[in-house]
Amino acid sequence: MIKQLFLKLVDGFIYGLGFVLFSGIIAGMVWLLLPEYKAQVITQKAATLPVVNKVIPKQTVKQDAPSYILKRFDAPRIPVPESYSTITVSDTRTLNEALSTAHKTGGSYVIVLADGHYNIGSTINVDVDNIMLLSKSGNPYDVTLDRGGSGNLFRVSADHFYIDGVTLTGSGNHLIQVAGESKASYTKVNNCIFYDAKEQFIKVSYDRDKPNSKSYSGNISNSIFEFRRGIAFQYYTGGIDVLGGVDWLVENNIFKDIASPSKNISQHAVHFWANSEGTRIVNNLFIDVDRAIGFGMPLNKNKNILEYSHKNGLIAGNVIFHSDNGDPFGDTGIVLESNINTLVKNNTVYFEHHYPNAIEYRFSISENVTISGNRTNRAVTSRDGASAELSDNVTTLSQAEFLKVFSEISDRLGVLSLSK
Repeated sequence: MIKQLFLKLVDGFIYGLGFVLFSGIIAGMVWLLLPEYKAQVITQKAATLPVVNKVIPKQTVKQDAPSYILKRFDAPRIPVPESYSTITVSDTRTLNEALSTAHKTGGSYVIVLADGHYNIGSTINVDVDNIMLLSKSGNPYDVTLDRGGSGNLFRVSADHFYIDGVTLTGSGNHLIQVAGESKASYTKVNNCIFYDAKEQFIKVSYDRDKPNSKSYSGNISNSIFEFRRGIAFQYYTGGIDVLGGVDWLVENNIFKDIASPSKNISQHAVHFWANSEGTRIVNNLFIDVDRAIGFGMPLNKNKNILEYSHKNGLIAGNVIFHSDNGDPFGDTGIVLESNINTLVKNNTVYFEHHYPNAIEYRFSISENVTISGNRTNRAVTSRDGASAELSDNVTTLSQAEFLKVFSEISDRLGVLSLSK
């Protein structure tokens, strides 16, 4: 009898130990998979919506397959002025010949690109006014300009450079640099795709020793900016970075995965600063970027050469989403630093990562900042002594409410898929 009791106790111990080990394995798997599950909640909810769009968050920062966006490019094309001469090209050789002709004869040319992949061996310098590049089909998926090396793809030091319906990639620095120090102005970018630049995708440069030399009235619209590997190559990168810009408009674009892999936070997906003014950032979609929109920078380090950081700006109708995807430097959605006369209204910010603030306004030098009608699931907050007029902001945005807004802007921008 004692032997039988002992055997039952041993059996009970073995069964109990097995149950504990099994429970531990299950708990460990749940703990490991929980962030992945949370990051897929938006995807699963979005799949039930009538609009055809899907967000499939990254499993890790290293992916076997590239990530890319599919959308309809049905926004109106940039009109071709009647005075322009037209050259149609079909390969890199004829493109270079057309650019040479346009430069030698003083500009006013539209260069029409037939479908194909154009390998660009050196930077295209646009230094005469009125140069326009258009894809023949109007679809940027059909035409790619690939720098495939160091340096910029385009450097623009003249007025009225227009590009429409083209994919740009492969630069060691910028895909387009607009030389504000040369007063290059009236740049238009429409219906384009930008991906995988080593630094900022579009850069407007500025000579702080020539503060009156600025870039005026640029327009960037209906385009895509993304890192197809799901994260940037380095931290020193950004989407659109503008110094000394005046009256620029950025509208109806999609920015995805502009995020640093290591060392430091990346630059903003859209950033205007250093004596910039009159900027409008309207109706854009931002997905998994370290920082979406920034106006200004601290003035204390540059106060001897900067009159102001940013003034007379508008940030309105943008939708910003960041999943809990493991990006190491996920930060705030909108940040104002040393701003004058800035209006931030009717934006939507929804975070699944852990940064506590959706909108920040910073530094006591800021004045006449108004933040109104924004909907977020994180705080709208002051830092470093800044003040602002706040009204009708909601910081308890639910997932269901966000999904409705996300669906609406995806449909409006023609999004078909945000998957890999």
